[in-house]
Amino acid sequence: MIVINRSKFIEISDEGLSFYDGNHKKIVRYNKQIWLKIIEWYQIPRELEEIPQDILPMNEMIALKKVLLKLNVLKEDKAILKSFERLNNFYDCYGGKSLEEISKIKVMIWGCGTVGTAIVDNLAKMGVKNFLLIDSDIVEEKNIIAQSIYQKEDIGLKKVRVVKNYLEMLNIGEFNIEISDNFIKNEKEFKDNYQYYRSDFMVDCADVKNEELDIQFIKFARQYDGVYLSTGYADDNDYIFKVSNDFGKFENFMRSNWGSSKKKYQLSSNRGVIIDSQLLGSLSARSIINHILGLDKEDRLLEINLFNLTMRNIPLE
Repeated sequence: MIVINRSKFIEISDEGLSFYDGNHKKIVRYNKQIWLKIIEWYQIPRELEEIPQDILPMNEMIALKKVLLKLNVLKEDKAILKSFERLNNFYDCYGGKSLEEISKIKVMIWGCGTVGTAIVDNLAKMGVKNFLLIDSDIVEEKNIIAQSIYQKEDIGLKKVRVVKNYLEMLNIGEFNIEISDNFIKNEKEFKDNYQYYRSDFMVDCADVKNEELDIQFIKFARQYDGVYLSTGYADDNDYIFKVSNDFGKFENFMRSNWGSSKKKYQLSSNRGVIIDSQLLGSLSARSIINHILGLDKEDRLLEINLFNLTMRNIPLE
């Protein structure tokens, strides 16, 4: 069965049919009345071979149907659980990635604090199912108001175990979650503990920054064809690093700018509050989803000004 794809923001005018799939597109071959009849016909699911009889000549209608299916303006009518309907429409809009494809993505998150938990929560609710969560800390009272996962009854428990339990209680499908509460002190310990986990995305949200460990994390992403993403607060800005192409350039940037980037881009701080951590977590998760969908695969250092809510790319030099 096939049906009109409502996620494409379809509009009909005297100029033809317009739709959106990450870019605005238009088919101008037919007039408004013909498009209205076609859209009305496919408002309800139709058999693939079923063709409307009185809109266009049969051969022309068959050819048009093939074009509309290729453009994903018409789509296969699948049974979708109500809880996943919006996600399905979202991925249909941006190139037709399926929830099954998204669910196979593997994400390693180093640091389950204010930003790490926001990223995990966002990605889980976008359909990502596979996580390796790394954090040696326990939940403290100060954590409660800075994020949306930890509750007072979690104080004293390992963060990674609380996050794992939270995800499994969401009731939005099965997750494959591995956790580690090891405190990693050096490059060798990192390699010994985590080189088995072949992640698509390695996300560094650790509070305590160590130059060699950060470099190792970047090398790890490069070795296994992954994407490295790091976050931080500083002054009145949030920062997101993302690299998947020129790892050598990014590694050199880290080495040559470590003194300033440690203070400026990756400052360990207890001043992070929920409005900042949720913003940074949502933008980081969106950056990951954009990369998966092929909307943006560029290496970036993104600066978000928290006063005027503007963003700019900083050159990796």
